[in-house]
Amino acid sequence: MWLTIAAIYCLASWLIAAVLVGLYRQMGAAVAAEKGVALGSLQWRIVLCAPLAMPFILWFLVREIVFRIQRQRRLAVLRRTMNTLREYEFAKVNSLHLAEPIQRRFERHTPAFFQLGFNLIGDYRMKPQPVEVHDRIFLSADGETLATICVLLNGGGESMISILSDGTCVHTSCSKNPKPDRDVQPSDQVCITYLPGVSIEEQFREHQNTVRQQCGIRGATVLAQHAEQFREVLIYDQRIFNCWRHRHGEFDKTPPAPDFRSLTGTALTTVI
Repeated sequence: MWLTIAAIYCLASWLIAAVLVGLYRQMGAAVAAEKGVALGSLQWRIVLCAPLAMPFILWFLVREIVFRIQRQRRLAVLRRTMNTLREYEFAKVNSLHLAEPIQRRFERHTPAFFQLGFNLIGDYRMKPQPVEVHDRIFLSADGETLATICVLLNGGGESMISILSDGTCVHTSCSKNPKPDRDVQPSDQVCITYLPGVSIEEQFREHQNTVRQQCGIRGATVLAQHAEQFREVLIYDQRIFNCWRHRHGEFDKTPPAPDFRSLTGTALTTVI
């Protein structure tokens, strides 16, 4: 009986190893070249040793399957969450008590904003679980640009926002454009620029150039922002952006309309 079980185990191991060797032939060729042996010889050795190595192979396969299942679940949660309307909560946080990846991103990019003359407004949790979003928020010395270091999951990005007197939101992001096919129409009241891989200094320079261009095209001026109204500015930017995404079918329900009147009080002034 035990001999039969051992024989079946060996045959199954050899068969599985032969299949895996065929599937990973390219990887095997690279290993064979590195070791200086013939590919066929390496493959036969792997197959013959399969009964001894099979417990480790099965452990690797099970771990890989579990990892892929967990990854697909995380992606499903992320997709569902990113396409769900979630207003900013602006929960004040102490960065020293945040997870290490969030602290690292804040610390890595903050000096560049200080060198450009930005003033720190504070650190906030913008959106709760299942996908938390944390922002470190800055305002430029001239009040024309609100900037954020955003952290979510294991990544994030830096954004710069300026509001024009006609209600247009000029938004410059260091992230990669997730959907380059989306168009922008004048009625969207948004100008979005994606600049992946650039430094914060370059991003700020391009943002300022875009603001000047849009002012010339639209015959508008820039609204000087004050730190006390950073919430209104970010909410306005979010709602403008969400309306644009909704026009492209990304939300099932209509997002709240942006209210430009929230930005035209005494706390904001027009910069010529």
